[in-house]
Amino acid sequence: MLDDGSKQIITIDPIMKNLGVPQYPPLPGDTDAEKVEEIRRTIYVGNLDKEKVDGHHLMGFFNATIGEVMYLRMAQGNEYLPCAYAYIEFTNQSSVPLALQNDGIEYNGRALKITHSKVSRDHGVV
Repeated sequence: MLDDGSKQIITIDPIMKNLGVPQYPPLPGDTDAEKVEEIRRTIYVGNLDKEKVDGHHLMGFFNATIGEVMYLRMAQGNEYLPCAYAYIEFTNQSSVPLALQNDGIEYNGRALKITHSKVSRDHGVV
């Protein structure tokens, strides 16, 4: 419970602890259970080259190196952002620790920033 009395959903994954990757971030206590499961299968991928990124190629890259991708949402951001980013939802939650272990992997000549997501597919930032 937070100081303001609201509750949070905390997910502790011993596999992540054993691998030395960050645990899942807390979510608001009123987040629907299906959305929690969806968010826990999703990663944020940053530092994508705006000029070279292609959604189909990026999906193929993650399918081949990490695990089966269920859903990919890309954003170019505005002209002031130096890079594009994506949210990738895997079919299996077990792909997330592997993805986090690959933070910094090179893609199109750039080191990708891979972190947990707090975003659900259809509701934006939680």
